Amino acid sequence: MKQNVLYLLILIFSISILMYSCQQNGEWNATVEEIEGIKFFKNPIEPKFGSFDLVLEKDLEIGSEVDENYQFVSFVRIAIDNQNNIYALDYGNHRVQKFDNKGKFLLSFGREGQGPEDLNRPSRYFLNERSESAILDNSLIIKVFDSEGLGIDNIHLKNRISDFYINSMGNIFGHYGYYDEENNVKRAVLQIDSEGNIIEKYDEFTELKTSHSIKDGEMSYTFGGGPGLSIAAPV
Repeated sequence: MKQNVLYLLILIFSISILMYSCQQNGEWNATVEEIEGIKFFKNPIEPKFGSFDLVLEKDLEIGSEVDENYQFVSFVRIAIDNQNNIYALDYGNHRVQKFDNKGKFLLSFGREGQGPEDLNRPSRYFLNERSESAILDNSLIIKVFDSEGLGIDNIHLKNRISDFYINSMGNIFGHYGYYDEENNVKRAVLQIDSEGNIIEKYDEFTELKTSHSIKDGEMSYTFGGGPGLSIAAPV
């Protein structure tokens, strides 16, 4: 059966930034709290720096109608390791495809199923500094693979989360949505241990957007769009 092909316009684009203002906008009114060596930043609505626009130019395109190694069925999540290899998690194919920085196919891992190295509608993807892939499986499992696609760990969750990251010390932070006593939707950040148990529940926020970065030996992870919660933890 022929599959629809999605092309990754690896909007790993060449980026030109037109800065309108790159100076800090007065005093940044974020609050910082440190709990057991982990910093939590509660961000104000006003951004720390001024606005800017991006001018994007296509740098790479991956996709083929005849080679299944270059085919993507459904929505795809992208990550790039320290060697600029590209990892594409394909929800519809239940797999990860790995390419070099020129778009050449290197390997694929995962397939539809319930086994230890199988995937079932994988929805979230996190690539750490050791090029290990942590994948949130629809069956409430985070499955971890090494850089060659071999399974190295399965973390069985007690609660359904919609996004997460794991640092080198095994700390798992996940985004969790729930209803309060008045049936209002609430969102929080959970810290989860390697057995899937909740260790701590952190501040509530309204947005679903997430981002992360690694700098100077510290990983920052932001839950929320405007006012949100940023977590800074050693990698």
